[in-house]
Amino acid sequence: MTHFLKIFYFISFIFYFSYSNFSFANELLDEELIDNLWTVRLETKDKVDTSKWEIHLSVNGQITHGDRLIIRIQAKDSETCNIGNTYTTFYTITDNRNILNLKRKVFPAKFLDQNIYIEMLFAFEFLTGYRAYFDLGWNQLDDIKNFFRNHEQVNLLLLDSNEINISEYFDINENIFSLKGLNQAIDKAKNECIKIVNRN
Repeated sequence: MTHFLKIFYFISFIFYFSYSNFSFANELLDEELIDNLWTVRLETKDKVDTSKWEIHLSVNGQITHGDRLIIRIQAKDSETCNIGNTYTTFYTITDNRNILNLKRKVFPAKFLDQNIYIEMLFAFEFLTGYRAYFDLGWNQLDDIKNFFRNHEQVNLLLLDSNEINISEYFDINENIFSLKGLNQAIDKAKNECIKIVNRN
């Protein structure tokens, strides 16, 4: 086989593999966002490596609409298809650039009226204020279902700590999220994850 043919076959293979995954991605879930209903979509930042794909299920906030409660599932293998990382954002118009320095700070909070601690992953300038991302942790999907069982909505309230006065950084420190369709969305996202993993 000539050197030219080897290069040709190699390029053809890469093109076919990339196109195949791109086509596969287009076949997967990308549900329309519906207010106060959990919906599912596939995140494919890397079109070729499906092990980097994630399934996101989310719902809008009822106080700040654009701040969604999100559960992400990584499609690495069959084990990760059973685990979800819950996170959310808080948009604030409080003019305090020091919020950018709170990266990796741990905040006390109330979630479903339970005292918890959540980590601020990072913040950045957004519109006329700032948007901060908060990590609520990793949990088994069945545990997430059980945690929210018999509830129709969940509230998340950021609290003051010894180091941080919330009102100095956030003009709105609470959001409320519907739990309508959560269990169905979890099942749908898990099945989508398994479909992706089994294709590898």
